[in-house]
Amino acid sequence: MWGTRKDVGVALVAAVLGHMGLATLLFVGLPWFQSEPQPEPVVQAMIVTDVEGRLGRIERERKDASAAQRAEQVRQERERDAQERQRQAEQVAAQREAERAEAQAIARREAEEQARQQAQEAAQRAEEEQAQREAEAEARRQAEAAAKAEADRKAREEEAKRKAEEERKRQEEEERRKAEEARKRKEEEERRKAEEERKRQEEEARRKAEEERQRKEAARRKREAQEQARREAALAEAMAAEENAREQSALATVRQDYVFKIKHKVAQNWLQPPGVNDDFECRVKVRQLPDGSVIDVQIMDSCGNTVLDDSVIRAVNKSDPLPTGDSRVFEETVIFTFKPQDG
Repeated sequence: MWGTRKDVGVALVAAVLGHMGLATLLFVGLPWFQSEPQPEPVVQAMIVTDVEGRLGRIERERKDASAAQRAEQVRQERERDAQERQRQAEQVAAQREAERAEAQAIARREAEEQARQQAQEAAQRAEEEQAQREAEAEARRQAEAAAKAEADRKAREEEAKRKAEEERKRQEEEERRKAEEARKRKEEEERRKAEEERKRQEEEARRKAEEERQRKEAARRKREAQEQARREAALAEAMAAEENAREQSALATVRQDYVFKIKHKVAQNWLQPPGVNDDFECRVKVRQLPDGSVIDVQIMDSCGNTVLDDSVIRAVNKSDPLPTGDSRVFEETVIFTFKPQDG
């Protein structure tokens, strides 16, 4: 629509310019082509009148074009409104058609389901009727079978009674025969068992006598062996005690020598503090490593004052490492009595 208005405006401007150019040519150039001079006022009035008329037509054409454009715009808008209403109507119709189709589908499914249920119910009723007929037939068959079975049972009972009587008589005779045979066997078995028991008791007496003899012989040998073992153990124990005493005596001598070496070295490294005498003794506990390295020193019984205690501790630390001896007498903790005279 905007392009149409622009084209119309351009056409109007071109028409106006064209008419004005024509009027100018007529007004300016007309005297050059006339052979005779004409009255000037008349020509000018005609030109002005013609130009005004053309301008009026142009304005009317422009208004007519604008009106046509507005009418076209109104027509297009009405056409779009009509199309929109038609589209909405089609949508409503389509929706209604879809709803109608869905309702028809639901109704069709419900009808099919109802028909299926009715068919199922009919089939079930038919099955129940068939089952009832079969049950009635089975009941008749069972009644007939029961009657026949009862008759057969009575016949079997009669036959069983007859056979039972025959069997009773046979068993009585068999029992009498077996009882006689059992009595004879029992008497024979009792005689045999009595003989066997007599032989068993004699054999058992001989066996027990032999076992008693063997037990006494074994007890005698065991007592002798135990006595021999006791004597050997006592001898071994005495020899071990003697050996242990000798070893302990030797170890005691070695340990005394080992402890004396420690006391001697500590006494040599002891420095007498000024103003005190060396007439004292104290018990010292030393913790050491196997190589004689001193770990800790404690005074168990004081030397008399802290000055002497500290001097002894310094002497022990100065003796680090302590003398080592036989590994058998090594002790991590050594307790000895320190005397300055031991140095």
